[in-house]
Amino acid sequence: MGKRQRRVSFATDVTEHSEPARDEAPAADVSDAPADGDDDVPSSDDGEVDDDDDADVAAPPAKRRPHHKLEASALALARETAEVFKSNIFKLQTDELLQELAIKPSHVALVEKVLHRLHEVIQAVPDSEALSVSSAESFSDQVSVPWPEPKPTSTNYTFQYKKPESVDLVGSFGLKAGTSMSRSIDLCVTMPSELFQAKDYLNYRALYKRCFYVAWLAHHMAKLANKHHLPVKISYHLIGGDVLNPGLKIESVTTDDAKNLHFAKTKFWVQVMVALPMHMFEGKKLLPDKNCIRIQASSESLPPTPLYNASVVSSTTPTHYLRWIYTTKKQCDGFKDALMLGRTWLAKRGFSGNITKGGFGSFEWSVLMAALLAGGSPDGSKQLLHGFSSYQLFKGTIKYLAEVDLLNDGYLSFTSELGSTSSSRYKAEGFRTPTIFDKHAKLNVLWKMTPDSYLELREYARESLALLNDVVRDRFDALMLQGTSSKPATMQFDMVLAMDPTPVAADIAFGPLEKISYITFDNYLRHRVGAVLRAALGSRVTSMAIESTSPQSWSLSKRKPALGNGHYSICLRLNADEYAKQVTKGPTSADSEDDQSKFRGFWGSKASLRRFKDGVIQHCVVWNGTDKEPVVVQIAKYVLNQHVADGLGEHVALQGWDILKQLPKSTSAPGAGWAALRSSFDELARAVVGLDLPLRVKSVLPASSGLRQTSVLEPVPFAVASPDYWNDAVVQFEYSTRWPDELVALEKTKAALLLKMKAMLEDTGNWRGAMVEDDESIPFVTQTILQMASVKTGYGFALRVVTERDETMYLRAVQHGGASLKHVLQDVYLKFYRQAVAKVKHTRTVGGLVTAFPAFSETCRIIKRWFDAHLLLSHFGDELIELLVLKVFTDPAPFAAPHSAPSAVLQVLQFLATWNWKESPLILDLVRDANERDDGLSERLTVSSYKVIEDNFAKIRASDPSALKTQLFVGSKDDPSGILWSHDVSLPMASRMTALARAALQASSEQAMFTPVLGDYDFVLHLDKSSAPSAPLSGVMPPSAFKNLSNIPQSLPGDFSQPHNLHWLLFDDLERRFGQVVLFSTAKYQVAGGAAVVAGIFVPAYLAKRRFKPTLGFDIKPAGGDEVELNRDGVMAQVKRLGGELVSRIDVKN
Repeated sequence: MGKRQRRVSFATDVTEHSEPARDEAPAADVSDAPADGDDDVPSSDDGEVDDDDDADVAAPPAKRRPHHKLEASALALARETAEVFKSNIFKLQTDELLQELAIKPSHVALVEKVLHRLHEVIQAVPDSEALSVSSAESFSDQVSVPWPEPKPTSTNYTFQYKKPESVDLVGSFGLKAGTSMSRSIDLCVTMPSELFQAKDYLNYRALYKRCFYVAWLAHHMAKLANKHHLPVKISYHLIGGDVLNPGLKIESVTTDDAKNLHFAKTKFWVQVMVALPMHMFEGKKLLPDKNCIRIQASSESLPPTPLYNASVVSSTTPTHYLRWIYTTKKQCDGFKDALMLGRTWLAKRGFSGNITKGGFGSFEWSVLMAALLAGGSPDGSKQLLHGFSSYQLFKGTIKYLAEVDLLNDGYLSFTSELGSTSSSRYKAEGFRTPTIFDKHAKLNVLWKMTPDSYLELREYARESLALLNDVVRDRFDALMLQGTSSKPATMQFDMVLAMDPTPVAADIAFGPLEKISYITFDNYLRHRVGAVLRAALGSRVTSMAIESTSPQSWSLSKRKPALGNGHYSICLRLNADEYAKQVTKGPTSADSEDDQSKFRGFWGSKASLRRFKDGVIQHCVVWNGTDKEPVVVQIAKYVLNQHVADGLGEHVALQGWDILKQLPKSTSAPGAGWAALRSSFDELARAVVGLDLPLRVKSVLPASSGLRQTSVLEPVPFAVASPDYWNDAVVQFEYSTRWPDELVALEKTKAALLLKMKAMLEDTGNWRGAMVEDDESIPFVTQTILQMASVKTGYGFALRVVTERDETMYLRAVQHGGASLKHVLQDVYLKFYRQAVAKVKHTRTVGGLVTAFPAFSETCRIIKRWFDAHLLLSHFGDELIELLVLKVFTDPAPFAAPHSAPSAVLQVLQFLATWNWKESPLILDLVRDANERDDGLSERLTVSSYKVIEDNFAKIRASDPSALKTQLFVGSKDDPSGILWSHDVSLPMASRMTALARAALQASSEQAMFTPVLGDYDFVLHLDKSSAPSAPLSGVMPPSAFKNLSNIPQSLPGDFSQPHNLHWLLFDDLERRFGQVVLFSTAKYQVAGGAAVVAGIFVPAYLAKRRFKPTLGFDIKPAGGDEVELNRDGVMAQVKRLGGELVSRIDVKN
């Protein structure tokens, strides 16, 4: 679609130059930018930029030297060196991050004053008398006692407030490890032991007494605070999200009184937690397997109450753990910084110590680190050493979380006893609940975690460990700066199900036994749904998170917080190899009757007994998944109906998958076209290779998006008007010295061979062909293309011949073309290389990655559809878009690699919206080496190759700091130059891509994401839709059409090789005539709902006035004196005349 240019001779002597390797990158010099703004072409070795005009052509690539097997010691030394280097770099980055996270000294001083003032207020609270239940409830008209359910009723209960045993600053602020990310400061008020009896751990007694203590404290603090010139707002707040542990939230209130102490500017608030005395109750009676809520006379048949027990025990430990962790911190210099890193890492992934946010925060992190400093392995050997740096402590903790199973296989046992020399040990005895058990406090530190949240945390740890082990590139940003917690769940997870149990809540069994085990209905439902889905989905999912929203703070006048909205989000990470399988297999007929009975009992009427092809008779459940309702959703709805509440499945909805509807609706069966197209291509390749030609065909190589399964429209037979109908392929002949030494003659020889090939293939009766001239793909060169369409299958292919002489002659032309033509000839060579060599390599690489990443194909098609909907696909090549999409699969950090197209699409848009392409290159590692070899034979991106690509980007930006000539730099080992596929993208289009991606992420619906914005263009030509290709010929059905009424063609039309899309022909003609002064844009897939428009923006460089010259080359008008300017009205008149009846109206921007 580029401008036609004058023909330049490429005749040259090539006999003295050796043959370049076919799979190497091009070897032309890429020093200077061509005059039209194309500034670089790829280099075969390192893609570096060189300003030496005498070195236009690099020597052919040397033969690859044999690899020598590296000694194990040498590999170990290399790894150790890289690790030390990375540790030092990480330390510098950490220091900078911690400086940014550090609390301002002025804020620290102010907060310390506030804490001292609060201490005075608490000490001034008067004691109370011993009160009965009724007296305790009515002691204040303004403050309600936050009793847990059930409320106390026994007349034997007495409640009293006495001066606290101690008031301590705990948490991160107490350890001097606080950061500006955390806004709460923990103040622990410990109740005196004389308020309790030995058996108060039973039946909420101790918790009832604490609730009264909290209410009395709140009532008097609210009065005394003003007297102490500390204006504050006090409300109830759940400590760690635990409904059994209400505390106080104290926020600053700004007043006009200068005497008052205000701390609102610090943005901190104080969390007052009321603790029970340490070792007040006998620890063994509060172990997780004990029952401490007696709802009947005998406790033998009652289930254990692990949540209640843990809540009571944890309430006795805040000050104890502060002392223990502080002692550990004093013994290990890097502990504090590692703790701050851990807090940041967790926060970026949405984890905290709150039950609703995973139940693993900075406290749990610090306990785990301290335990690993005292052991952690089965034999008690230390996993972390006191001399470790903060980086090593952080990485060691991440590694332990990633590699050690604390859920099913075993648990970590340690002691927090001060002065103890006992080792922490890993015990190979799993409890099916996340467990780090403190023998001294008799507490499972991970009691707030669910199996689902633990598996999610472990998945994050595995991903982060891989980043920490990456010695090729710097991963600090992805680890510590780029968080996912603020992103929508549909972007973070592969599948999100919205569940509203409200309509069937009465049918969900939540009786007394469930209440004492799970405390709240919300907690029970999340555990129940999680357990049922884990059993049903099995290996189809790798991790799951069940999220709900509920208020954490409430007014002092209320007994408990208001209920949440009752909605739940079931967030799933899918196993790409398993989630779409149509059959759930169970035990075989040879297995135990008990196993068979359990399977039938779980699956109910869906279970059946079938004989498979291998002869095995097996219990199974068969599903029939669709795009609207995938197998995972069908399973979830069914088992929720079966095992939670009948009808609950009807209130489960899949979120975010409507985006799949944006793909054009094909006239063929979904998914069937890819295999059929590949089969037809293989048939053509065999036929061509078997032809008796003067030169034997060596191979026919695929080079199209359809043959790598990334075309927007699935292959449709006989749809000759489809933009994706003709699939490019490259024909390679065996080596011969008989090829002409002049380019024009060479192209004529290729045309003769293709003509002979056409005749021989048509003689078989299986193929119809046409010869087409292409004088636009490569400037100054007229190529001949052989279009062959299968009579039987209906698929079409466009064959080009590439010989070993082509590249050599293009390179010779670049070398001998002279300085005035150098940039033009470099551009010619780049386009030749891209078409003849790079597209084949790209197809081979992407074809392999389509298999490795099942969601990639559909994601790529949707993203291309998004580009097309916004009229950008005419400016971004298929290969460039595919590389941009591959970023989220090959380098997904900080997200997990997506396994569903809807999630991947949002991640791609997020990347496009945040990618600062002016300052940052995109460097991809496109090799998936299953064995991860370290012997030097792996094709993965190495440190040296990564450095070369970075250097190339640095050189480009040094010569073009404002990114006026080169915008998108997308490098890989195949293309170290970084501009092979992005060479033709203009600055306005690159900027528009970024702006539209940002807008898409804010769109209210999937449909809005694909709605074009035309107001930014200088003019818009609205085209007559009746002149667009018919649905049968285009292969695209209108959204409301039915396939059985679409008159799908069953044979090739007589004029199949002629252009059928008049809109695209008009766009192409406008590009040729006015492309110098106007940037034109159009949609490629107009029948699928795309805008039938051609939009234009006048190139700003041509709008300025300039001195008149006879060779300006565009329509001008006088602008006063000897100056002229672009005649915009004249251009518009010519555009309108050229459009003729195809244009229904023209909108011009004022």
